[in-house]
Amino acid sequence: GIVNEKDLADIIDKKGFFAGFDVFTKEPISKDNPLLKVKNIILTPHIAWASKEAREKLIQLAYQNILEFSK
Repeated sequence: GIVNEKDLADIIDKKGFFAGFDVFTKEPISKDNPLLKVKNIILTPHIAWASKEAREKLIQLAYQNILEFSK
């Protein structure tokens, strides 16, 4: 994993941060993951990118990148 999820959970709780994640060290997220016990957090099953708006933006950016590359 990129981050230590236990330490991250502790910091979010202690500092009162608000956070959202859709990528975890183990997917699907394990039942004992410390992030599941944190307040002020939104967890999604790695599908946050799948909204209609996000997919439209992704296609638009890919198209722009292709145009820029082909110049």
